[in-house]
Amino acid sequence: MTLIDAHAHLSFFNEAQLTAIFQKAQQQGISGWVMAGYDLPDWRQQQNISKQYSNIKMSFGLHPWQVLALKDDEIEAQMRELSVMLPQAQACGETGIDGFRTEEPALLAKQRDIFLRHLELNKSLGLPLVLHIVKAHDDSIALLKQYSYRGIVHGFSGSWETAKRYISLGYKISLGRGIYQKGFKNLKET
Repeated sequence: MTLIDAHAHLSFFNEAQLTAIFQKAQQQGISGWVMAGYDLPDWRQQQNISKQYSNIKMSFGLHPWQVLALKDDEIEAQMRELSVMLPQAQACGETGIDGFRTEEPALLAKQRDIFLRHLELNKSLGLPLVLHIVKAHDDSIALLKQYSYRGIVHGFSGSWETAKRYISLGYKISLGRGIYQKGFKNLKET
């Protein structure tokens, strides 16, 4: 069986940590990685890492948390750079809407706008998506129905009914650490 870590932020680690991560992964039979995009410095670091390791797939996107953290001019600058760099990646994202980090309508609308911009930017490339969707499934699924992309809904913690809606659109469901933590009843039932 081939095991691939489908949602890794390897760019968050230094060289010594990466060496240890790759050694442990090899022992556990993990043979490939999909790095999930976070922001411009992350995309550049992904490029450096992928030059050193052949079993890495890059994914560039502006994470919904960064949409909340960055100023509007910084978001615009990073989205311009994303339009240049995205053709070098194997996937688009991390992108989506996170209704757990904020419930403020204006901030959710901002995340939604950037999510839509990712979807539009990816039109000519058709790359798989790495989605970060939390407490915003109905809105996100409605948007995704307008595009014929495939990809991964990572760290999924919703119901079986919601998972089936993503699956019917061609997405894979990735389970995060919630599967072994206290709570997360819906996820465990799913």
